[in-house]
Amino acid sequence: MGLTFVATRLASNPASYDVQKSGVLTLGTRVPLCQTVFMFLRAFLVGLLVPGSVLANPVCLALASGDASLNDTEATCQTSMLHGGIPQNTCHWPYTYRADEALTRLDQLRAEIETCLGPDSALPADALVNHPDSFALYRYEGQGVHVALSLKDKAGLNQSLIFLSLSDIP
Repeated sequence: MGLTFVATRLASNPASYDVQKSGVLTLGTRVPLCQTVFMFLRAFLVGLLVPGSVLANPVCLALASGDASLNDTEATCQTSMLHGGIPQNTCHWPYTYRADEALTRLDQLRAEIETCLGPDSALPADALVNHPDSFALYRYEGQGVHVALSLKDKAGLNQSLIFLSLSDIP
């Protein structure tokens, strides 16, 4: 399966382009020109380095394109800036408080991320977390992307939330 990118200069901001990507990736994302070029290069390099069966995985495609929503319209997402001006895309999904579905989805995402980025991509657990009964964090680095996947139980909201954050490795 090939990916097609079409960039159209925006009249309202000549330094930005409207990027159209075919396949399972998000359509119509507006990004600065330098980020557009980087997305083209990343998709090309990932296509060279990753076996075709992995690229057919929607989670792998989302990771390669920086789409923390995993192409899910139900996700609530935001972009923030890390130190050094690196953008981080974060999305979350709500579940009923301590629901089995949340744990199942977390395990599915962990397995898919490890398949996409490889078995050596997992980073050590964060020892600074002081509430392990209500928070699980899994961190990965591979193929130019830093991934953080977490499950947070929020008793006050009566919800469990899965968070997925993606940022480029500087």
